[in-house]
Amino acid sequence: MFGNGALMAESVVKPTHLLKILEEQMKDSQYDRFKQRMEFGKAVNFSIRKDVELRFKNKMFVPVGNGL
Repeated sequence: MFGNGALMAESVVKPTHLLKILEEQMKDSQYDRFKQRMEFGKAVNFSIRKDVELRFKNKMFVPVGNGL
């Protein structure tokens, strides 16, 4: 806090829908299959970002049928 009462803070906000998609990816059986195929070089259009986000051709993989 500064002498004039001002407060300086930094925060990082992730949208809740993004977090929900990432949670659902981790529970999805296709996620595991694509990840295994990537390890063997058989899923060339897939990638995983630092935050374990599965992507297909640089677009987020959204599991089907989970209310998303």
